[in-house]
Amino acid sequence: MGVGNSRPQKGRLNIQEALDAPTVYTAHFPSSFYPRSAFTGSLLVEGRIPQKTIATLGRRGHDVHVLSDWENGKVMGVRYDKARGAILGGVSPRRQIAYALGW
Repeated sequence: MGVGNSRPQKGRLNIQEALDAPTVYTAHFPSSFYPRSAFTGSLLVEGRIPQKTIATLGRRGHDVHVLSDWENGKVMGVRYDKARGAILGGVSPRRQIAYALGW
């Protein structure tokens, strides 16, 4: 569920559109959790990333793993629009377990 569809600036995505966009995740850096595994050059990309982009990343030396279309993360965002006095929020539809609320 996403709420708030105000564009902060012309030509930019609103919060919900940004959270709905396809994602890329790197596992290159050591994990925060023990045993702190890292996978050098590894990128996990959602299947909605254009195939041409995926191929280019591979040619540039990345170890690209294509996931399902809506698999990466569970992101939420909130923005306060001071000019309108409104709280705008959005939630990624991935994993279907979050809500954006404002009061």
